[in-house]
Amino acid sequence: MKPTSGEILFENHLWARKDLNDIGALIENPAIYPNLTAMENLNVACTLRGLPKPRVEEVLNIIGLEKSGKKKVKNFSMGMKQRLGIGMALIHNPKLLILDEPTNGLDPIGIEELRELIKTFPQKGITVILSSHILSEVAQVADEIGIISNGIIGYNGKINQDDNLEKLFMEIIKRNRGEN
Repeated sequence: MKPTSGEILFENHLWARKDLNDIGALIENPAIYPNLTAMENLNVACTLRGLPKPRVEEVLNIIGLEKSGKKKVKNFSMGMKQRLGIGMALIHNPKLLILDEPTNGLDPIGIEELRELIKTFPQKGITVILSSHILSEVAQVADEIGIISNGIIGYNGKINQDDNLEKLFMEIIKRNRGEN
């Protein structure tokens, strides 16, 4: 899509296509081969990007799938598939990771595991942009939030544990709809 206005800054410069080398993304469902193992899927990603194979073992450890062995992805739980999808997005060691609704369809254990995984990324030098409508989930993993309504950033700032994100969200939505 071509932008209608504005600009994107990445690493203190105008975004360019080459910046995709520093960006990983998981948009809803991971693009994985169900008939392969986690290791085989990550090997495919390494081959496509021309990356060394030792990165596969490292990523398997990061996402907690180092013991998945010969189990085919089609037999993975939804949470395991999501973690593998994140692993695919991490394989090239990006500086920015974009996650869209990463906890969609997960059970409470899978949600907790994914939440804890996401919280580790900033210590690894990875900035995470998380898009979600589940505001209670956002509150548990985010340091800063942005609320977009009708294409307008209605709020951008740090959040505190005491903040009521649902109330803030509804205020922003109503304001941008002219319902005040």
